Amino acid sequence: MRRSARKWRNRVFVSLLVIVLSVAIAGCSSNNKSQKTTKELTKVNLRLSWLVKGEYAPLFVAQQKGYFKDEGLDVNIEEGSEKAIPTQLLVTGQDQFAYITANDYVLARDKGMKLTMVADFLQKSPQIVMARPGTKLDSPADMAGKSMVDTAGGTLGQILGPFLKANGVDPKSVKLVITDQGAKYNAFLKGDVDFLSAYATNDLPLLTAQTGNKFPTISIADFGFNILAHGLVASQDYVAKNPNVVKGMIRAIQKGVDFTVKNPEEAADLIQGLFPEKLKKDVTRLQVAQTIKLFHTDATKDKPYGWQAAEDWDRTIKILKDNGFLKNPENASNYYTNDYIK
Repeated sequence: MRRSARKWRNRVFVSLLVIVLSVAIAGCSSNNKSQKTTKELTKVNLRLSWLVKGEYAPLFVAQQKGYFKDEGLDVNIEEGSEKAIPTQLLVTGQDQFAYITANDYVLARDKGMKLTMVADFLQKSPQIVMARPGTKLDSPADMAGKSMVDTAGGTLGQILGPFLKANGVDPKSVKLVITDQGAKYNAFLKGDVDFLSAYATNDLPLLTAQTGNKFPTISIADFGFNILAHGLVASQDYVAKNPNVVKGMIRAIQKGVDFTVKNPEEAADLIQGLFPEKLKKDVTRLQVAQTIKLFHTDATKDKPYGWQAAEDWDRTIKILKDNGFLKNPENASNYYTNDYIK
């Protein structure tokens, strides 16, 4: 009897011990999960170069698919405008990141702003020449003896002479008409001019959807004048103090780009759904379809999204320097870094 009682007490003791340990382990596990879910995200502002459009789809994909949160980031994406100039907001510290063109970034540095490009995602310039339907446009040679319209300060208008000359065309043989944005479209569509200075990610989709026409185009990037486009820019001070945030931003945007390339219509519908009053479905899909063609140059086709090649930067700085955009040009290697790209 005593032996049986002792065995019974031992069994009860072991059972109780197992229960206590199970509860303790469950408590620790629950506490760990609670700590993970309640961990604060790092809040940052990401400023777009201009008003929202399909070109920015990868950023909103990263936001809506949780790629930023996976990196411990709470990213607020804001539009750029004439009153919200991205480079100035970086310098003042109001924004931590900006998604802007290499051209705008380099010009800001030329004014003394201490910024750096940590990843460049749109690496082929979206700048194109559009022709009216039925007009032959296979190369810059087809522009001789005709006219092109651009807005005041338009990039192509400012480099048109060197662009034509580099491609064997007398700059004097092409008439450049300068007007405002609204009149620019009207002059082109009414036939007052032969060609339109345009962007493949904006003007081309807008006019294609509006008219239903197919417009002949040439890309300046295909004829020796590729200027790097949109990338992730931050102040040098912020980058130095927050390297992990920079790495997380890049990783999340890379995932957003990858998703957009593989699912362009879904990505387009995602951003259009966020801004139904600003974006039209057909235009946005065309914008995204054009954007996904621009993520690599020949020098980066085997590299991760955002990785920057020296030769692409050398060409960009040379074009800006040779055409008088830069007063204090630096060595091309000073403008970018790949240190935060895995």
